[in-house]
Amino acid sequence: MGKRKGPEASIEESVRREAEAAGFLFWKFTSTNRVGVPDRILVSPWGLVTFWEFKRPGEDLAPRGPQARRAAELTARGAMVVVCDDIDRGAHMLAALATPEAYEHLLQSLAEKRADDAPRIITAPVPDSRH
Repeated sequence: MGKRKGPEASIEESVRREAEAAGFLFWKFTSTNRVGVPDRILVSPWGLVTFWEFKRPGEDLAPRGPQARRAAELTARGAMVVVCDDIDRGAHMLAALATPEAYEHLLQSLAEKRADDAPRIITAPVPDSRH
């Protein structure tokens, strides 16, 4: 299988470089018996594990079909699935996962926007220019 090219791969590569520079583990996630698994597993410097799905800019960010089933399986067990379609949003999300304090702030801000206290499938948020 050849290397992916195009906007999605470019976003993923940029986020990978930034993640590794910040001390994250950034691993390709493949499964021989399950289709629709997220593209990557990221482990923060403090041990938080998140699953990331990369999309082309402007592509519908909601997981569908097999991806939706895999995301539902993960989130039902308390995992977080991040969907990212933009380099800046990806960088902002990495910053929000880099420390326990930043992560707690992210969860609080997401809970304010949604009825769910523990959002698990999230799109990488737009950077907050106030910080």
